[in-house]
Amino acid sequence: MASTNGKARVFVKTQPELAAVFGADDQRTIHRWLQRGAPAKTAKGYDLAAWVHWWAEYKGLGKGQSDSMSGADADRRYKLARATREELTARKMLGQLVNAKDVQADRLELVTCFASTLDRLPAELSSRLAGKRPSEQRRIITEYCEAVRAELTSE
Repeated sequence: MASTNGKARVFVKTQPELAAVFGADDQRTIHRWLQRGAPAKTAKGYDLAAWVHWWAEYKGLGKGQSDSMSGADADRRYKLARATREELTARKMLGQLVNAKDVQADRLELVTCFASTLDRLPAELSSRLAGKRPSEQRRIITEYCEAVRAELTSE
């Protein structure tokens, strides 16, 4: 924070942080806004008050309409985004978060294993079921399914 005319100024250091403050999807939006005249980054960072003023004009809020995001609102959103990022970083370090790609890969492996097991089912069970009574067939199928379940859930 810096002070100009007795008022504290808040500076945001990075474009992702700035995107979080304004609820932008990503930093490409910030880049596009910079091309459209948003205040450039200074040595201290992006001046949040200047950005709020520019954003209000960009959205047409300076023409008799109320500004939907004051400097205090932007500061609160920035602090919330920063706290959320820090919480996620801490959870990742503690092993409480998993990578989505890892989960997708594990899921794909499980589905592939299950599909190949289903593909084997007719060949593995047809000879064992032939000529058996329905109650005996049910027992054989149940045992086979339990073995498959155990195979899929073991590591």
